[in-house]
Order: sequence, then C-alpha cells, then structure tokens
Amino acid sequence: MNNSLNKYMIMLSVIPILGLSADRYPILNILNLMLLFYYGINGYLFLIKDTKYIQRGYNGWFIFLLFLYVFIIFCSCLINQNLSVGVVYTNIFYVGLYLYYYKCFDNFREFILYFTRGLMIFLCINLILCIIKEHSSYIYSSQRLAFRGLFGNRNTIPLITIPTMLLITIKSDYLQEKFNIFDLLQLFVCYYLIIMSKSSTGLVIGTIALGYIFFKKYLIRVSFLWKMLVYLTLFFSLVIFKIHETILSNFITMILKKNISLTGRTFIWDYSLQSLVKSPFIGFGSKQNLIMNNFGVTEAHNGFIEILMATGLTGLMIILLILWLVRKKLDQCHFILANIIGTSIFIYLLNVLTESGLTFHKFGFWLFVIMSINIEKIKKTVY
Repeated sequence: MNNSLNKYMIMLSVIPILGLSADRYPILNILNLMLLFYYGINGYLFLIKDTKYIQRGYNGWFIFLLFLYVFIIFCSCLINQNLSVGVVYTNIFYVGLYLYYYKCFDNFREFILYFTRGLMIFLCINLILCIIKEHSSYIYSSQRLAFRGLFGNRNTIPLITIPTMLLITIKSDYLQEKFNIFDLLQLFVCYYLIIMSKSSTGLVIGTIALGYIFFKKYLIRVSFLWKMLVYLTLFFSLVIFKIHETILSNFITMILKKNISLTGRTFIWDYSLQSLVKSPFIGFGSKQNLIMNNFGVTEAHNGFIEILMATGLTGLMIILLILWLVRKKLDQCHFILANIIGTSIFIYLLNVLTESGLTFHKFGFWLFVIMSINIEKIKKTVY
C-alpha cells in the first residue's frame, strides 16, 4: 500500500482527473478507469488504516459530509431512475482517489512537487500537439479553430491549467522558497494553452490568476469568509440578475467576441432554475437529460446550478457546509499558505461561474478543499 505513495505513483495519479477524451482515445479511457480503480482502492484502505486521525474535529466532519454528498447523488439518481453502474463506479472511486490525496499530504512537499510535475508532463504533451497542429486536437468553435488536445473539449483546458498555475506558485514560492525560470515557463505553457483553447472566460480567469501569482505580495490579505461573500455577490449579479448584459455588454461583445448571453449560457441557467421547481430538494440525478434535450449540451455551465440540477437543495447545502468547514480551517490558521489556498479556491470558483467545474472528475475544487481541511498537517510538513 505504501508503494502507491512513491513519486512515480503520485505523478500517474493525475491521469484520472484530466478529463481525457474517451471518444477519441479509447485506450486512454481504459487506462483512466484502471488507475481510478487502483487509487480509489488505496484511498479507502488508507482511510480504514487512519480512522483515528479522520475522527478528529473538522477532518471527521469533512469525511462524513463527503460520503453524505455521494449518498445524496445516488438517492437522486435512484429516485429519478437514472442510476447506472457508471455513476456508482465514478463517484465511489473518485472519492477514493481524493482520499488517496488526503493521505499523500502526510508528506506535502513530495506530493506537491511530483503532482505538479505529472500535470506539466501531460500539459507539455498537449503543447506539442498544439504546435504541430495535430488535426484531431483542434475543433471549430464559433467559426474559430480552437485547441482541445487530449481533453474531452476545449472548455476543459482552463479547468485543468488554472489550478495547475496556482499549484505551481504554492510549490515554487513557498515550498522551494524560490520562483525560477522553469516555473515561469510552466506558467507560460498553461496560459498559452488557455489562449489556444479560445475560451474567453478561461482567458479572463487565467489572467486574474497570473495577476495574483505575480502581485500577491502586494495585495491585502482578506479572510476566506469575505472572499466567499464577494463570490456570492458575483454569482447573484451574473446568474440571477444578469447585470453583465448592461454593465459589461461592450466588453463581452467587443473584447471577448461573445454575445451577451455568454454563448447561450444565460438561457441554460434560466431554464435550469425554472425546472428545479419540479424537484427542488433532490434534483434530477447526475445523468439528467433535461438540458441535453433542450439545448444540446450535457452541462448547466455553472458549477452550483449543476449541483442543484443533480442533487437539488440537499446537495447544495452539503457543499456549502463543506465550504463552511474550509472557512473555519483557513481563517483560524495563521499561515501564509492558508491565504493562498483560499484565494486559489476563489479564483477557481470564478471559472465555475460559467463552467460545470465542481464534479469529482474535475479536480480544482476538491483538491484545494482537501488542502484546506489538512492545512495544519501541511503546516507541520513545510517546516
């Protein structure tokens, strides 16, 4: 079991969370399922072995809420008659994968070093495909040629590269105590892939992430609670009141080259929220077809609306409780890394305003949450 914690296994563990295209690369899908099974089993074995540790305080509550959330997903799917072997397999073993990462934080220095290295190896492979213009790696989107690489779609790229950029700054600035030319090159690779994906939202959030990385020493530290209050304001302003249609209309149409509906996203949000009246507390299951049948896409293009559609208000409340635990852990810890992790969650959630990035197979949110819950353990391993 301890062999799964060596540097090579940590690097390989990035494959299940990269959103690889199962349709274009079936062999990668098989590899993904095998690795997910392997790391998932190891995660549960570590959980059983470390039961005494996770029973303490916030750690125990987090594990309880995590499993409760999975239980609600299954209940919603069962009630809506869309529970499948695939849903059970992916949810159970992705939770196991995050439990594996949970254990890896016993040696956080080694984890962050080799985890980011694994991510960058994969992103560099995509960079090569981008440069040589491998035909299956590109797709036409809004009459523009956009890069999608080995990913399932082009919008997946920012959901991978932006957390990677933030992990690089954690590794370089505060664990290696230096920011060298190789780190800058890695940031460039991430940002370049975002540009080539033609994701307007990704480009805006990626630029915000870069600005934070380079100027964070000059920024005022704000508690995680205040960050979430700002995010809540942005969520209601954009999703509910849609103030961007008036205040940011010129920026969206002239600079981002998008329509004010954000490529139809606002219509999906309105339809999803109206549909929830039929099943407000339990949602429609993670494999609901309401959006697909009406808009031809599989996701709600907003992380929290996606949760509402899948699990209703019950699932959303569990996610909010998890964020409350994160707030307690980060705001009570007087450690520079706590502030950076909190800001990383905030920046990632900005991207989730227009993308469904809170599911288990998209790692940005869940990895930073687990870091937050284990911030005291990380603090001990850093010094």
